Amino acid sequence: MTKAPAIALPQRLDTIQALRGIAALLVLFFHLAAFQRQMAEGNPADVTLTRGLWDNGWAGVDLFFVISGFIMVYVTRQSGRSFEDVRRFLTSRITRIYPLWWVCAGIMALYFFMTYGMPAAPDRVSGPDEAFRFAVKSFLLIPQDVPPMLGLGWTLIHEMFFYIIFAGLLFLPRRVLPIGLLIWAIITLTGAVFVTPAAYARNALELLASPLSLEFIAGGFAGYLVTTGRFYAPKILATIGGLLAVISLAAFSGFNIGSYTTNRVAVFLVPFVLLTYGWASHEINSSAKTPLWLVKLGDWSYSLYLTHYIVLVALRRLYRSAVPEGLNVGAPGVWDNLIFAIIALSLSILTSAIFYNFVERPSLRIFKSLRRTT
Repeated sequence: MTKAPAIALPQRLDTIQALRGIAALLVLFFHLAAFQRQMAEGNPADVTLTRGLWDNGWAGVDLFFVISGFIMVYVTRQSGRSFEDVRRFLTSRITRIYPLWWVCAGIMALYFFMTYGMPAAPDRVSGPDEAFRFAVKSFLLIPQDVPPMLGLGWTLIHEMFFYIIFAGLLFLPRRVLPIGLLIWAIITLTGAVFVTPAAYARNALELLASPLSLEFIAGGFAGYLVTTGRFYAPKILATIGGLLAVISLAAFSGFNIGSYTTNRVAVFLVPFVLLTYGWASHEINSSAKTPLWLVKLGDWSYSLYLTHYIVLVALRRLYRSAVPEGLNVGAPGVWDNLIFAIIALSLSILTSAIFYNFVERPSLRIFKSLRRTT
């Protein structure tokens, strides 16, 4: 074990940004493959081409949750324990999550309104009156029986829940933070015994009992080890975590465990915690550099995560009307799939860069300046 004082810790870890980029790419690949399968449903051979590691790309969400727990502990390592300090923490988290979410959810609401005459898809609401309530809850990230208007928002509901619980733990002396995290884990596990884990939390009770909280908690423990200078074989653990993650993605390809919360946590929690802890620790203890393009993708990861589905929806519509039949997804051969994938990936990443630079980052600056004046 090597130990470094907390004062030596950098303000930002490029490895963590890189992992965020990888997590966003995993989710993008998962949805890209799903869209191609839907578009090629009349061609079984084409559907087969979209099978593989991508089937478990939803695991990028699990990586995001582990990273989130790590970051929350890391960035609050020197935070005070007063009510004002905790208020600042929550305000920073709220202004980080909601502005971009409102923009992307608003785009989907407009799309639904133009398509169905109400701000919701008909498979989620029974009529315009219910659509209004659905839209309000979606924009506020309040749990409900169906996913938010931009389906990915179900993860943000969990994320905001994590922040609220963690904000309560910030009142504790730093040295007892692991005890607070452990108690949270015990409450979560106990709740999971009495409340059947759902694919996404539909109410406060399911949020409280969701095993997904264990990923945030485990990431928090990893963050605590790093911030207290406890580095145990970083390179070895990062390698083991990376190998286990790849094996898990490959071994469970084709198995529909994504909707079974307990299984996904059991499969991916350990690999992602080892990867996050090991890679971050290795960066602190070495001069190794993370590829700049991957760090930049990590900077754009939140925008990429929220906008890629919108890009895929728009591209699918455009493809059906503008692309020659021989190149439309579902045509014989691999070229149709390859061309669609390249276009989708390029547009998704380009869109994320645009949203990051013109929506996400400006909103962060505005709210940061407002916080300084209050």
